[in-house]
Order: sequence, then C-alpha cells, then structure tokens
Amino acid sequence: MECKYKFILIDDIKVNNFITGIIIKKVYPDIEVVSFTDAQSGLDYVKECVGNTADDVRLLVLLDIYMPVMNGWDFLKEYGLFSDTIGSKVKIWLLSSSISKADMNRSKEYASVLGYAVKPLTEASFREMVATEIR
Repeated sequence: MECKYKFILIDDIKVNNFITGIIIKKVYPDIEVVSFTDAQSGLDYVKECVGNTADDVRLLVLLDIYMPVMNGWDFLKEYGLFSDTIGSKVKIWLLSSSISKADMNRSKEYASVLGYAVKPLTEASFREMVATEIR
C-alpha cells in the first residue's frame, strides 16, 4: 500500500496558512493541504483522520504557537494524551514568528515536535523540513 501524505496547517492568521499552502503546493503539487485557524479544530481533525482511516496516511502538521483560545503549547499537551495510539503517523513542526530562544528550547521538551521554523516559511526551509519525510 502506498503511503499518503497530508499537510495540516494550524495558524490563526488565514494569510499565513494561504502562503504556507502555496509553498507546499509549489514543492508537492499533488499533496493534500488542509488548513485550520484554530488549534482545537486542527487537533480534532488529526484525531479523526488518523483514527478513522484504513489508508496508510501520514499527517505532517505545521503548528503556530501563539493563537487565541487554544495555543500551540496547549495543542501539544492535548496531542500528548493520545499520541501513543497513533504511533508514527503524525509529525509536527512548530512554525512561528517567535524568534525567542525560550520558545525554541521549550519546543524541545515535546518528543512529538521534530523541529522549529521561523515564519515566513520559504521553499528552501520547507524542503529542509521534509527532506527525510517525503521521498
């Protein structure tokens, strides 16, 4: 069975998701990109998508940190409660405008976070992020 990839963009600013989606589609025109402007909806989608699929799907999540209601840190805490049941099907990168060393260091406290990138996402930084994931 061929592995299918989906990119999940979670950022409260629609234009950030739009620009990131354009960069992803430039590199991988046939890949599915799903955007959310609130972290709870994104988290619900991740749970549903991975839990209800018979396909070999891999979700690659680009998560903003600072959002209203549920922020990226809250998302990661909630995700940690069920991440063991989905194994390696979800990969998360933080994509933030924050250049704070404290935020970068805090991201390393989460085993589910593979990396930290500063917005705006560029084609080069995106290719570097996914170099080991999509072949």
